[in-house]
Amino acid sequence: MSSEEIHAANYLETITDLTDLIGTRLYDMEAPEGSNLPYVVMRRISNVRNRQIKQVAPRIELTAISDDREECRMVVKELVNALNGFCGIMDSELHVKAAVHVSEVLLRDEETGRYYAPVDFILICKEQ
Repeated sequence: MSSEEIHAANYLETITDLTDLIGTRLYDMEAPEGSNLPYVVMRRISNVRNRQIKQVAPRIELTAISDDREECRMVVKELVNALNGFCGIMDSELHVKAAVHVSEVLLRDEETGRYYAPVDFILICKEQ
């Protein structure tokens, strides 16, 4: 995980409404086999860096995964509530100028019957 992702993950672990649903099951890239549901997988999609104004803007995808459609929607709702519009210092270190909710979609894996919902955010941050 990049430093921005680590700070975002640490911040999300402080959001009670989210941790009430997923506990500490927020994973980098993929969940360990046999992980309890629901959980969230985080990965960086891309990164835009502007060295002239010392700004970085990673696009981060958080994917909620559950075997229950409504539970998956609830996790997505809490991710959006926690991050969209965030402006300030995240995890005592990351200066976030804006967190922008870009997209989300709820899908179902026909093989496993699980629901998954990729939710994309752009974090516009002061470069560290």
